[in-house]
Amino acid sequence: MLFAPFLFIYVLICVALLVGLFILIELEVISYAFLVLGLSPRAAVLVLFASLIGSYINIPLYTVPSDAIPTATTVNNFGVLYQIPMQYAGSGTTVAINVGGALIPLLICAYALFRWPSALLPSILGTAIVAYVAHQFAYSVEG
Repeated sequence: MLFAPFLFIYVLICVALLVGLFILIELEVISYAFLVLGLSPRAAVLVLFASLIGSYINIPLYTVPSDAIPTATTVNNFGVLYQIPMQYAGSGTTVAINVGGALIPLLICAYALFRWPSALLPSILGTAIVAYVAHQFAYSVEG
């Protein structure tokens, strides 16, 4: 949800990220990262373009049945009150995987791990640490 007072700040953040991406492209940092992986500059641009286009594609995996409609009409999250919609689209939540944000990066990671098998143990260790920290900080919000 975007609220009017914060909309300008969000736009500034997105523009700053976009400018940063263009700077990285100009400095050829992104090209260098893909060259280290063994991809040519054309393949790197193709992967970035496929990731961008793939971000619009979600592949549904399964559906989780929804619980009863919550009784609260608003939720306080970090001091911001959110209105809970009372009209629901269906009887469940569809869990999906995004092509550009998950499948393509997973394929690049698999390619890198097959190319350098010695990186498998540090990758598993890093993934386990991130999963543990994320699990420790995650909490569910009712409704």
